[in-house]
Amino acid sequence: MGSWFCNFQIRKNSTVTEDTVKNCIAERMTAMGYLPANTEESDGAVAVLTDPDSQWICVCSELLAHDDPASCSAIATPISAQLHTDVLGIACFDSDYLYLNLIHAEDKTDAWIGIGSGKDIGIERRTGIAAWKKKVVDYPLFSAAAKQEYVCAEEFLMQVGSCLGLSSELCMSSQTIVDGSDLRYRAQYLYFRMGENAENTAVPRLTLTKADAMMPCLADRKRVFQLLSVGAEAYGLTVYILGPGVEDDTLYFTDACLGRNGQCSPITLKKMQMPDGKWAYGYHDPEFPIPQGAPRRLSWKKQWPILWERRITLEFIPRGDARKTLDITVILIPDQAPQQQFRWNVWEPYGTKDAFIEQHNKHWKLVREFETNPDSCLPLLRRKDFD
Repeated sequence: MGSWFCNFQIRKNSTVTEDTVKNCIAERMTAMGYLPANTEESDGAVAVLTDPDSQWICVCSELLAHDDPASCSAIATPISAQLHTDVLGIACFDSDYLYLNLIHAEDKTDAWIGIGSGKDIGIERRTGIAAWKKKVVDYPLFSAAAKQEYVCAEEFLMQVGSCLGLSSELCMSSQTIVDGSDLRYRAQYLYFRMGENAENTAVPRLTLTKADAMMPCLADRKRVFQLLSVGAEAYGLTVYILGPGVEDDTLYFTDACLGRNGQCSPITLKKMQMPDGKWAYGYHDPEFPIPQGAPRRLSWKKQWPILWERRITLEFIPRGDARKTLDITVILIPDQAPQQQFRWNVWEPYGTKDAFIEQHNKHWKLVREFETNPDSCLPLLRRKDFD
């Protein structure tokens, strides 16, 4: 995997300080539909920090993600207008593509440079080197570096950081990088929760494909969930597996594994009682990485390989009373957004177990017509086999 990051750099001047930037960001977040919050109730945060020798103040947040020219301009232009200064948006996509977009609302600057090929992610804006001439020192070096080819697109920033007065560390940061390093001790954080009009994809969210969602759990048979991340990047995940036989140990689970990108590691499930009184097997990893979803502007054909590469895999084998496996419920809760929990129960979307079994059998009868190895198919279900 390459590097993924995005941030905004706001150029310092006699009136632009970390405090004025924080005030400006707070106003912009309000305009975007977010409300100030404390740490416990927040849906996300904005980190503001700088280096003494940097000409810029760095702003990192998943709530301010910008993965194309339009989203970058929509955030940077009003900040530039309010603070009367340059705002530089930087975004890197898996080390394959990097863009810099420098905006100054008052002098109409809208300078763009792209390193690598942006076509695969839907960015086709062309680089305009001349627009940078009055914004950088050592323009010949900057221009020459823009024409080079790089194994990793972010290497361009290492070449031209001095031309822009950027901190080499901060210009390649994201909120995840800041939160997970010593940079967090230097950052000033602003916390926000979503109002009714805030963008819902700014929080982590997990989902299943339709085909995976309709696969039942069966006794002594491994059940594999391939979960797709369609929201923001985050850390921390709680897993609960529930069933009507957990309390009296007539239903339990073994061989549990959790991982990313198809690579699973064993986890230990612990039996526990939920706040509502139900019993479950649970697991919590406060450091588990939830990847960022694919850019929504891409066609589904282009989104799919990104989503699949970043998938989260959960595996387990139900043991015990086979009649109770159809009632198994799986819940995954991102630590940073508990309200965005993922819940799966195979028959609930169909209303009744009978309706699910009817649809399941209809589907698998069609599959069996083309299946050369029936043993690899899920068995057809009989209602009398389940409570």
